[in-house]
Amino acid sequence: MELTIEITKEFVKDKIESIKRPDYPFRSRYRHTLRVLMWCERLQKQLGGDLEVLRYSALLHDCDWNGTENHAITSYHTAKKFLDKFELEDEFKRKVLEGVRYHNEQGVEGLSKETYILMDADELDEVGAVCIMWDILAEQNESEEVSYKTVLDRIKKYSPDSQVIIGKLNFDYSREIYMRKVEFQERFIKEAEEELEIELKY
Repeated sequence: MELTIEITKEFVKDKIESIKRPDYPFRSRYRHTLRVLMWCERLQKQLGGDLEVLRYSALLHDCDWNGTENHAITSYHTAKKFLDKFELEDEFKRKVLEGVRYHNEQGVEGLSKETYILMDADELDEVGAVCIMWDILAEQNESEEVSYKTVLDRIKKYSPDSQVIIGKLNFDYSREIYMRKVEFQERFIKEAEEELEIELKY
């Protein structure tokens, strides 16, 4: 049997849905995976690297979780068992698994370009419009009395520390995108504060 993107998507979706990960009900780890795949494809167009390695490592990067150890490690072992079913070139398989294993670790030197791209893609899904929507839905799930003010307070509270994250990113191009997304969040907060000026006084 030949390894394909569709086979991998089906495997990852089934595996993720079988795990009882304590996420918010609106949080789909599989949809997060697809967005990271999208960011990998966008970054690769500018930065280069092996697109197929990126696609498979992005799809497999969050494929397992057990609540007791780094999910990158559990995902690595699950991804390896999956890939072992196929006849693959050693270097391709090594790079894919390297990306899965190290996608959430910073400061590791000597990794492939594809792994560093995956790291950045994973961070880019945690900022911007998606981050604002996350906070709105999370506030609805957690608060008994939801209002524009409580939502805005949450968005401000959890707005990412751009200087911390920027230091984690590996490429200037990723930093440019990240800062654009941060600026969008900052504009949103400023506009919301202006529009809710009277409400926020009380």
